[in-house]
Amino acid sequence: MKYKLKKTFRAILLLQTMSLLSLTSLAFGQVTEIQPESSVQKKITTKEWNEDLDYLVKRYEIMHPGLYTNVSKEKFNAFVDTLKLRSATESGLNMIIGIMELVAMIKDGHTGVNPTMYNAEKIPETIHWYPIRVYYFSDGLYAISAIKKYEAIIGKKIIRIGKLTTEDVIKKWARTKAADNKIGEITDIYFVKEIFQYYDILDDSDKLKLVAEDTSGNKIDFEIESEPLMDKFPKMNKNIFPMKDEGIITLNENSSNQLPLWLSRIKEEYSGEFYWFEYLPTINGIYLQINAMVNNPDENFNMFCDRLFKEFDKKKAVRLIIDIRNNNGGNHFELPLLKGIISRPDLDKSDKLFVITSRVTFSASQHLAIQLDRYTNATSFGEPTGARPNTFGAIRRFTLPNSELGAFCSVQFIQNSEADDYRALTEPDFFVPLTSNNYKNNEDPVLEAISKYDEYKKLRPEFLENMSNAFLKGGLEELKTVYSNIKPNYIKYGFNMENLLYKDLDSWMYRNKKSDDEYINYLKFMHEELPNSVDVSSDLATWLETRNIEEAKKYYKNCLELNPAHSYAKMKLKLMELESME
Repeated sequence: MKYKLKKTFRAILLLQTMSLLSLTSLAFGQVTEIQPESSVQKKITTKEWNEDLDYLVKRYEIMHPGLYTNVSKEKFNAFVDTLKLRSATESGLNMIIGIMELVAMIKDGHTGVNPTMYNAEKIPETIHWYPIRVYYFSDGLYAISAIKKYEAIIGKKIIRIGKLTTEDVIKKWARTKAADNKIGEITDIYFVKEIFQYYDILDDSDKLKLVAEDTSGNKIDFEIESEPLMDKFPKMNKNIFPMKDEGIITLNENSSNQLPLWLSRIKEEYSGEFYWFEYLPTINGIYLQINAMVNNPDENFNMFCDRLFKEFDKKKAVRLIIDIRNNNGGNHFELPLLKGIISRPDLDKSDKLFVITSRVTFSASQHLAIQLDRYTNATSFGEPTGARPNTFGAIRRFTLPNSELGAFCSVQFIQNSEADDYRALTEPDFFVPLTSNNYKNNEDPVLEAISKYDEYKKLRPEFLENMSNAFLKGGLEELKTVYSNIKPNYIKYGFNMENLLYKDLDSWMYRNKKSDDEYINYLKFMHEELPNSVDVSSDLATWLETRNIEEAKKYYKNCLELNPAHSYAKMKLKLMELESME
């Protein structure tokens, strides 16, 4: 008789961001169904797989508020038909991975499938992994943890995996990942044998052959043997970053520095204590880390914020750093924090209030990031978030009737930002990448960048002054010359150039343009500098509609390449098609 493991809210948080949701679910105590022995060994027929696929599609169409927002119905159903044809010859595991690939096409981190149709005793015989942990730093993919047998690979940059380059493998890995955007796809990367076999990454051997580089650039070959998933995976992946443990070697364990604040309290929980703070006398400010949007039973978030701001006032602090790098969601309960900030005008300033985001920032923590951006004057640092500003959420679960494969689905559209915010991710004001050496040496480059903010905060208003003066002096060509000269200094400090070129200078250029054509040329210059800005592409397309319809179409199509959910671009392209038929 089958039974269900007890639900915990922590499990729901983990479900949102783990890429192999069910390969990891038993490791982290996520909700799953344990099947009886007879069910585990049952072979699913072609007819039953086809019934499951039809059920999956119908269920998603009923439940999901925007199933075909990011993928066309035609493309989605074409892959369903492909899987039906493959069901006659594919193994059960390959069918499961194929369904993972199908659902990942929806590009919704809250919608996916759960491969643990097998019970805990059967998983070791079914799914295998290569026992090393990797992380995609700004300088490449590095091994950050391994069992002792493979400790020689730790700290090496992996440049080839099996038959393919690292970049090609990551692209294939992303095809099974339930994620909102590109950075969400690399939040966690695991070397799972069955997925590597599915994508023909391995050669004829079950061993994983890797080519890595040491710090001197010397290439080294490694061979890793697979082992049952549940042997080491739960222990090696119980924290958001690996912690030193018996039999497990980590990249940062020999650092002479203590763990940085953002990693200092993650030993018990996956991403750390739900929320905590510490006064930092060096900046006369409070460092606040929120790792989960979940109320602590001993002190709910409202009570916590009362205590936080009492301490802030008592210390006569002048700065507040809000760190949500490890936060992958929960509930929308941020109001006490927002009220505490807004009621302190001396704190609610761009050089006093700071937010730190990362690829892990997702779901309810994405909501928090957007609310802080909209309603306060906070300056943000770190990495782009792993979620869209406006996204889908509120997970509901169901089981496919024959395979008993678990699935989950968003049932709400959550508009965190303005209705016309078509960004696929939220970028910080200052990009501060984490390098492999930062991690190895327990350094936090983000806190360092914030501590030096007074040194370069004046560069933003100076940018507008320099660029506008250049334009008044010699037009767009002089502006471009000055920009090329000063750009390296802004990149050095991590400035998000979209803030400078689009949010600041663009409105000035519009007011001071000598002609519409001159302004369009500025938009084209911005597009060259900001090729990933969906807002610039959209503005450019709009201005070109009455001048060059084919060129306008090109930029609207670019909007859809950057974010398939760009409904305005979809509408405009369809209207252009309609009008061309008249």
